[in-house]
Amino acid sequence: MDRDYGLRRVQSLPIISQGELKAELDNLRREVSELREAIAVFEGEHARWATRYTWRLAFYSNAAFAAFFLGHRVAGSIRQTYRISGLLGEFLVPQALRARGGFSATILSGVVAGLRPSAAFVVSLVLLLRRRGWLRTLGAVLSCSYCAYLATGGVYPWPSLVTLTLQLLYLAVRLLYRVPIAELVPRLLK
Repeated sequence: MDRDYGLRRVQSLPIISQGELKAELDNLRREVSELREAIAVFEGEHARWATRYTWRLAFYSNAAFAAFFLGHRVAGSIRQTYRISGLLGEFLVPQALRARGGFSATILSGVVAGLRPSAAFVVSLVLLLRRRGWLRTLGAVLSCSYCAYLATGGVYPWPSLVTLTLQLLYLAVRLLYRVPIAELVPRLLK
């Protein structure tokens, strides 16, 4: 049995000098550093993208919920004042409003009635538009707490849960990209 353990193959390899090895090692280090920079740029773009779009989801869900509250209360005020009911009554609202006076007062009372439950969302919207991170976080936390209150109180549970989920997603993305994941996992496990 012939065992040469690859000695013939090793003997046939060209001899590389120490200077050539150092040059190759420097090239490899340069390539690795370039790849690290490219990865850092990619992760930074991904973090900005994720934060930007979750912020948009949080902002627009707040705006939609505030508009829903406002519209619902204004429509309820009009229905109550003019005693309009049914699907046909919804289409006849403009004619009924032209026939009677006091349309401005009815709309104003509806807006005031709608601003009360949507005030937390309006304040949250204003805070989400701020440049400082802690104010945006405060706006999302305010919206989360009010959505949790509405969902547990039985008032519009599904829109409340959707808005709550989007706000929590925004807060999670802010936390995830603010603290590196290598530091976040040990903090959560403590």
